[in-house]
Amino acid sequence: MIMQVSANEVKEIFQQLINEKLSREEVAEWAFIRTQAYDNEQLEFFPPEEEGRIWETLQYLEGVDLKENNETYLHVDSDFFQEFRDKWGIQPERETNISTHPKHEYVVTLPNTLDTILLKIQRKEGRPLGTLINQWVQEKVQQYAKAM
Repeated sequence: MIMQVSANEVKEIFQQLINEKLSREEVAEWAFIRTQAYDNEQLEFFPPEEEGRIWETLQYLEGVDLKENNETYLHVDSDFFQEFRDKWGIQPERETNISTHPKHEYVVTLPNTLDTILLKIQRKEGRPLGTLINQWVQEKVQQYAKAM
């Protein structure tokens, strides 16, 4: 039976890895199934002109769960962003969870331009991205509260 894989599907799976909606192991297994289909000449690429890029991405995703040792993965999370940008020429969208209270959590999808800036700030500050965003949101809410 012929299996199809599309550029959009590959990018979506990559995005889910980046946003931790799928585990490394789930993504590697997903890619493995498709590389096995390819080896058995049972994989079709859509669109056909994206075959090279889709295939390279599948090969990369198949190895995202590889470990250097029992506790350390070969790839760090920032590698996924770079690989996505290198392969697809666009910045992946990052969903950031913002928690204002232990019982309330919000998901914010950031546009590519803001995500790039946030990653630069995070590197400069050396603090977790969630911590920085929580701090900024709290400051902004407090400013509005004072003005009310």
